[in-house]
Amino acid sequence: LAGAWTATTVPAQAEIAAPTISSFAPASALAGGPGFTLTIAGTNFITASKIYFGTKLVPTTFASATKLTAAIPADAIATAGNVPFAVTNGEGLGHSELKTFVVTPAIQAPTLTSIDPGTCVAGHGAFTLTLIGTNFITTSKIDFGTGLVPTTYVSPTKLTAAIPASAVAVA
Repeated sequence: LAGAWTATTVPAQAEIAAPTISSFAPASALAGGPGFTLTIAGTNFITASKIYFGTKLVPTTFASATKLTAAIPADAIATAGNVPFAVTNGEGLGHSELKTFVVTPAIQAPTLTSIDPGTCVAGHGAFTLTLIGTNFITTSKIDFGTGLVPTTYVSPTKLTAAIPASAVAVA
């Protein structure tokens, strides 16, 4: 029986390839939103793979060598900005490249506190209407009752609108 046995080798830890990230979903979330599940596709994931989201190690579930999921808590997306994240296979087993998760500002409903001028005489002609309020965004539009009018975003608290003469021709 001598010579009937052959030696086998077990790969050293250094031979385990570092994980890679090819895609992830969702790609963004609203600031102040609820926690969610982040799904990551890639390669070389192992059962010990973990995800760092920002500076936090988040609960990670191994689905396969090409798929992980992570439970992202609400406090990790409390404010708008870019959050770097990566997959690690453990000490000495490599980590993925950093990817960026986008936390977008939550859009709040606009409020209107004043308009200038506050009145207009029928037949007045075209004029500029100034609106003061809060939560205006660059895509805000003004409906003057006859439809949308050309609107200029000035700031989060100010918009102006070009009111055509036809919109105030009659009372």
